[in-house]
Amino acid sequence: MTVEIDSGTMSSKRMRFVAIIAVALLVGVLGMVLASVVLPPPQEEPRPPPLADPATMNVLLNLKALLSFFNIVVVLALTAIYAGIYREIKTRFTLGLILVMVSLLLYALASNPLVHLVFGFRAQGLGPFVLIPDFFTSVALAVFLYISLD
Repeated sequence: MTVEIDSGTMSSKRMRFVAIIAVALLVGVLGMVLASVVLPPPQEEPRPPPLADPATMNVLLNLKALLSFFNIVVVLALTAIYAGIYREIKTRFTLGLILVMVSLLLYALASNPLVHLVFGFRAQGLGPFVLIPDFFTSVALAVFLYISLD
């Protein structure tokens, strides 16, 4: 079974894609300019943030590690599910989901505090913001997993 695609539709889709990417890049550049104007330059000796005591940061980094490893396991499970679907039904959408999962796997690895330590870095002074992105990623992945197992 072959599906014919109108070249006008494909051209329109590509134009929308390019337009959205261009607007996103423009907003990103404007955000960078705004940040460079609003944010103060780095100080010689940074002031410690309110929740920077070592015990609190240790707890937050441990929670970040937990979320990061959770995300890695869920992403690997989702990648296996989507690869199985792709073997049966070779669609671009499923291939796109696999690529998104690979990207999220790289994010989970790069955000893992143990990986940071391996490369000689340690998060300091971010307080609860150190784990908020990982928490929302965990929620999104759990939703993907729930829907994918249906």
